[in-house]
Amino acid sequence: MSNTLFRTKKVEQSILDTEEPEHALKKSLSALDLTVFGVGVIIGTGIFVLTGTVAKNNAGPAVALAFVAAGVVCALAALCYAEFASTVPVAGSAYTFSYASLGELPAWIIGWDLVLEFALGTAVVAVGWSGYVASLLDNAGWHLPEALSGRDGADGFGFDILAAALVLVLTAILVIGTKLSARVTSVVVAVKVTVVLVVIIAGAFLIKGDNYDPFIPKAQEVPAGDSLQAPLIQLMFGWAPSNFGVMGIFTAASVVFFAFIGFDVVATAAEETRNPQRDMPRGILGSLVICTALYVAVSIVVTGMQKYTELSVTAPLADAFKATGHPWFAGFISFGAAVGLTTVCMILLLGQTRVFFAMSRDGLLPRFFSQVHPRFKTPHRPTILLGVLIAILAGFTPLSELAELVNIGTLFAFVVVAIGVIVLRRTRPDLPRSFRTPWVPALPILSVLASLWLMLNLPAETWLRFAIWMVIGFVVYFLYGRSHSRLGRGEDTPAGRPAAPGPATAAEARPHGLLCSGLTAPHARPGGACGAACRPTACRPTVCRPTVCRSAACRPVVRRPAARCRPGCAGAAAAYARTVRGPATPAPRAVTRRRSSRSAVTTRRRRSADRATRPTMWSSPLPDADSTRTPGTDATPRAAPSTTRTTSTGPGCPGSPSAASRSRSRSAAPRRSRHHPSGTDPTTFAASTITSSGPLSSSMATRVPRPTAADDGPGPARPRAPSTGRHKVTG
Repeated sequence: MSNTLFRTKKVEQSILDTEEPEHALKKSLSALDLTVFGVGVIIGTGIFVLTGTVAKNNAGPAVALAFVAAGVVCALAALCYAEFASTVPVAGSAYTFSYASLGELPAWIIGWDLVLEFALGTAVVAVGWSGYVASLLDNAGWHLPEALSGRDGADGFGFDILAAALVLVLTAILVIGTKLSARVTSVVVAVKVTVVLVVIIAGAFLIKGDNYDPFIPKAQEVPAGDSLQAPLIQLMFGWAPSNFGVMGIFTAASVVFFAFIGFDVVATAAEETRNPQRDMPRGILGSLVICTALYVAVSIVVTGMQKYTELSVTAPLADAFKATGHPWFAGFISFGAAVGLTTVCMILLLGQTRVFFAMSRDGLLPRFFSQVHPRFKTPHRPTILLGVLIAILAGFTPLSELAELVNIGTLFAFVVVAIGVIVLRRTRPDLPRSFRTPWVPALPILSVLASLWLMLNLPAETWLRFAIWMVIGFVVYFLYGRSHSRLGRGEDTPAGRPAAPGPATAAEARPHGLLCSGLTAPHARPGGACGAACRPTACRPTVCRPTVCRSAACRPVVRRPAARCRPGCAGAAAAYARTVRGPATPAPRAVTRRRSSRSAVTTRRRRSADRATRPTMWSSPLPDADSTRTPGTDATPRAAPSTTRTTSTGPGCPGSPSAASRSRSRSAAPRRSRHHPSGTDPTTFAASTITSSGPLSSSMATRVPRPTAADDGPGPARPRAPSTGRHKVTG
């Protein structure tokens, strides 16, 4: 039973599943789109509120150092995510990574956790956005009825209409397409970053140096708690963190760490990225660096504008501007917060639907939800389902108490991904990795320890709720997921497409140049290093694209013969054929003749003789190696080259028997040479001409090489070439 619970799904199979037509997402995102996604989901209201709150309660002006420390901890996890997302560019983020490294049950656990994390995160952010928009409407003189303003403070019926409307609108945008979502996010993030930069620049002129003294305040002891609201580490060991001082910086880092949560959502869009091997590391790490710089700048400004002991807890940055005589910045900051929360909500919803879609495609959830829209190529079914459920949840339920579940879920995902990097390095050292996490296993181990430390600092009540959700997940897995898993039922290939046979030996796999699903391995074969993912159904020469024979896992969007490719593709296809079959034996060298001046009559006679023999030569396929034997002898002349024009001869490719029913091979004459119009073996050419067209003319006789002794025997007499290497042709 343990083997079935911890069965892993091959990376190649995960990539192969992304190419099923009914379950394939559209690839439309670039590195800039991913970076915008990361910045959009990380920067929310925390940059306007959390910076001043932590400065007042935990670290003072040294809160800037706390943001740097938290950014370093996030970078440890981000490096692990970057390796996985570029190596396994499949939707699902930590769920997919766990399935490839740790097994099915750990993958289910983390997938179930991510579904809860993103759902609650989306609902909480939508409720927060509703509060900011309601405040802006009140300032403008528009007031919503209490029954439509949310559950908080409502005596009877209460529904947050603004939060539900936001979720439904974002759901519609995500259904239409990821590229549209990226464009909307780009515009909103541009507005949000502009607001942040204006606040930083305007506040920089209001900074007073005396407010930074002391930069690291004196440490203050904190009494240990004994209730479920206390951190778990206090209940377990009786240890209580201290505020301010050097240890206060790390206490503040554990608090502000949650302001960075969100960069992991970028990994869920790996399958929709055009070049995930290059763009995923750039998007994840780039967004983290940008957000860290903005957080540090805002924290320096807010503690410089007003003494940290005088900062407010509810709206520290807005109140700091009011204290300096600039109250209109309060409305400007509320506008920036409302705009910022829009992108946070959208990207969290996108991440949840991609995880749900990946679990459904693997059979752990109903396969009904893994169908993509025929036009937009988006997972519209889970997007609509989850969008409606989250809208109802955000409208009816006060979620402030459940917000901590988002934090513990994210940290748990960090732990699983870091462990998965170590495991996959040992189990699949041959797996091509375009981005490699440095200092493995030291760096992933540090990431695990840092994440566990932050998890222990969460309230014990959060741990209890998290455990209850995991128990529910175990029940769902053993009742449905385990029995419907495609991996457990042996469905390793798409329906209706048998897996390609593997090579007999490891050495046999080397000469074939398959590049599978973006993996950069230059040597692979169906069933070889790329495993079942190499199912070549569309072949392309190297000159057309940097692959020789593309499999179904390598975006088989074009099936075209070499003749339709750019110039040079035919030669690349021939090179691949030589690689598969081995170098062909060169044909006998024709006797060269010296160029001399001829009369127009002689030239016309030679051309007429060429045209007379051409229909017989080109009207039927050339004989194979067994049919080119000279009558009456045992010697077998060299086989003529194939006249079927294809781009490859690999298994399953056009031109092979296994794909004859679905490929188009066209018989065409080989390229003519100057000496042999047919471009074939001169011996075969001569025998065919004698049999079908009678004796050769004097102009054609000069093109036949000297026969060997093995060619002599019964049968029609064959003319011999002159003994001299060069001679003149007489008319």
